[in-house]
Amino acid sequence: MPTLEAVKDILARKYMLPTPKRMGTNVVGVGVGTKVFQDVDSGIECVQVYVSNKLVDENLLPADKIPPEFLGVPTDVVEIGCAFSPQPRSPRRRGNDTSPGPLKDGRLMLVPVPTPPASNVNPSLSGTVCVVLADRKTTDRYLLGCNHTFAANGRIPADTPLFKKDDRERQVATTISGGHVLLDPEENLVDCAVVKLIPGATQPVDFTVPEVGGLRKATQAPLRRSKVFKHGGTTGVTEGRIVDLDADIFVEYSFGTFLFRHQMLVQNEPKTSPFAVDGDSGAPVYTKDGSLLGIVFAPAGRLTAVCPIATALDELNRQLKPKGIRLDFEEPALVGTSA
Repeated sequence: MPTLEAVKDILARKYMLPTPKRMGTNVVGVGVGTKVFQDVDSGIECVQVYVSNKLVDENLLPADKIPPEFLGVPTDVVEIGCAFSPQPRSPRRRGNDTSPGPLKDGRLMLVPVPTPPASNVNPSLSGTVCVVLADRKTTDRYLLGCNHTFAANGRIPADTPLFKKDDRERQVATTISGGHVLLDPEENLVDCAVVKLIPGATQPVDFTVPEVGGLRKATQAPLRRSKVFKHGGTTGVTEGRIVDLDADIFVEYSFGTFLFRHQMLVQNEPKTSPFAVDGDSGAPVYTKDGSLLGIVFAPAGRLTAVCPIATALDELNRQLKPKGIRLDFEEPALVGTSA
């Protein structure tokens, strides 16, 4: 019998058609998890097929129906409510109130301000800072976040100043040439970017997380079903649970839809409260002991897509190698108390 991963790859090729062929498709991802019956985790490993909404069999063509098992491997269709996107179509509050509400006391949020203003960049674009990185060869320090918030996939030019979301007077960082991993039309592993921290910035910048303090470099791989936390600029600290460590998903941006492979998926806990919303992109995802596991980049209803931190660092260093920059985590803690 083939492995779960092998069957996942087969079903991903079968149901995840590339754009524009996927027009109207309901499948937004394929991964590996455990079957859930009436909100109870059975512990039975399976291939998960993630859909925006479950459809009745009468509305599906025979070729579009997901079989209960494939090549002897169980499958499960998981409804998540909407597509993965940095602009999720899910409420930030419980009940009928879907207004954003005030920002919580969350992670540092940065706003890039191109000069002159760029017509193809959302002027309200902002992202959360994940962690401080340092160049091994120099004293330069960098802030890690998402490509779509710090670079807009190349639409924000180098040397663009970045300011705190609530303070447009004091510059915190500057974009750099080659500081983002460009999104590929075929497939991607990360949505990440770095911006250069201004030496001696006059405004203190706190990167600690509540109840943990400084984040730490993870010493072991994340485990499925383990509890994790996120510290975002919009929703502050939230709790979730890892449900998938190898998901292939489509992510919808304002500038196109892109395929991502081998992503971590975190489920909201409690299910009525979102793990992340827009503005939380770039937020660190970590364990109770402060081990940094990944970066928030695309919420989707009850699930949130997270880039593995090790992959993000590898891809950024591959991108920055021609410039002689080699980034690593600051030690002993992956934080800086001031900039």
